[in-house]
Amino acid sequence: GAYDLNALEVDQFMWNHPDFLIFFSNGNVGSPRTVASPASAKNDVGAGGTGNGVNLNKIFFLTSRGPTADGRRKPTICAPGQSVSSAYVAPNSYQSLSGTSMASPALAGAAALVRQYLTEGWYPTGARVPANGFVPSAALMKAMCVNSAANDFLVFSAPDSNVGFGRVDLDSVLY
Repeated sequence: GAYDLNALEVDQFMWNHPDFLIFFSNGNVGSPRTVASPASAKNDVGAGGTGNGVNLNKIFFLTSRGPTADGRRKPTICAPGQSVSSAYVAPNSYQSLSGTSMASPALAGAAALVRQYLTEGWYPTGARVPANGFVPSAALMKAMCVNSAANDFLVFSAPDSNVGFGRVDLDSVLY
């Protein structure tokens, strides 16, 4: 959970490029105060993992958790990180993988959908009106993902340093 040079460089980059939203896997240690750098950065999104399917409301047991060394909450938000189907070496081949490295791309994909929703003009009516479209900042996309988070965990109650603000659920912020 240390705020080291890697975390500082991520924050500097994001400050200098306000349209970049960066996601990092929290790590797979499974105990408190084990969030890895650069997920410990202040402006990025630290990705925690949940179960998948019927286990969606359980934390993935190997998710590295906060708080960071300076007391900040990490992970930021969670997405499925256990038993996720992923492409494999051969064409049309898949394998089941687990870890916060599976949750991070799911969260980045969610943010990409938020960006597309806003740039195509779906906000505020829920219908595509190109004149309503705008390019959102990274801060707005992060805020929408965080505010979409579901607090339906069996053991933890978001916000906390185990599941962050909860599991991303874009249906709760997109019309």
